[in-house]
Amino acid sequence: MTAETSKRKILIVGGGAVGSVYGWRLQEGGAHVAMVCRSNFKVVKETGYTITSGKMDPVQFIPDAVYSNGEEAVAGNNVFDYVIVCTKCLPNLYDPAEVVAPYIISDKTVIVLVQNGIGIEEPVRVRFPNNPIISGIAYIDVDQTQSGIIRHGGTNFIVCGFYVKEGDDLNAYNKDNAHILEDIKNVFTAGNMGINVQDNVQEYRWSKIIWNGSFNPISVVAGCKDSKELIDFPPTRQLLLDAMAELYRVGEAVLGKKVPPVAGQDSPESVLKYTRDRDAPVYPSMMVDCINKRPMEHEVIVKNTIVAAKKCGVAVPILETVYALLVSVERSYCPPKN
Repeated sequence: MTAETSKRKILIVGGGAVGSVYGWRLQEGGAHVAMVCRSNFKVVKETGYTITSGKMDPVQFIPDAVYSNGEEAVAGNNVFDYVIVCTKCLPNLYDPAEVVAPYIISDKTVIVLVQNGIGIEEPVRVRFPNNPIISGIAYIDVDQTQSGIIRHGGTNFIVCGFYVKEGDDLNAYNKDNAHILEDIKNVFTAGNMGINVQDNVQEYRWSKIIWNGSFNPISVVAGCKDSKELIDFPPTRQLLLDAMAELYRVGEAVLGKKVPPVAGQDSPESVLKYTRDRDAPVYPSMMVDCINKRPMEHEVIVKNTIVAAKKCGVAVPILETVYALLVSVERSYCPPKN
């Protein structure tokens, strides 16, 4: 860790499960870490987080600052080097750029979007055309069992890279701003976090959408079933395979090449095997949200994929059906915003 790295001022918007682990590790690496919290604000402000990670004993993470809103965060012209967004992306409920806007008072601040889905970056780019935007795909096993109490499985890895306006020269932008990617790599590495910087990170968004776009929605429409239950029941197992086949076709049509493999997963069958071979079943985030009567990320994970498919002329009848059922389930407990 260098003295320069230790001076980085980082604000994490979304002080839930993922954000807490990011904050903990980045602070351990020497950065000044502030958190923006909502439902757990009081607990985190008073006592911080208790994090159990892997086989380690519980540790206490006390952020350098805890805020509940942007006015507090930027008081006194407080400019952050990085604003890392770890909230759900719900464009059907609000403008995603509004989540970021209160915390950006300088075009020098690097915006890092660690969120699920396809097409999440453009609203933020339009709102902040002069700020560098890094798109991040998180691979992390973590949940918040109660306010401020975090259970981390040990996995913590991010794939990231710049996002630019469609039509802009990404290679030139990467070259001109290579120092930013090098800096964030150093900051994450100092915190003992796995980081893989890519020239074209959008390829890896499609890698992750293979799992998210199948297991997540199907877990809900199948009656809130975990990954093991879905795989063990032949009809839902086949539905997963068919949905993933559609997702691969869309990804390949958009990218004009094969979807990059992750951990050797390069086909529906290999994704299924990888998931089945895990030590414990996976509880997809949409399933957890549905059980707790919370909005689900169906727009950025499923709908945006369907939109991309139509643009490329790829038929996705299974995804369209699953999306219709998924939204119908959500409407039963979360009426649409007028």
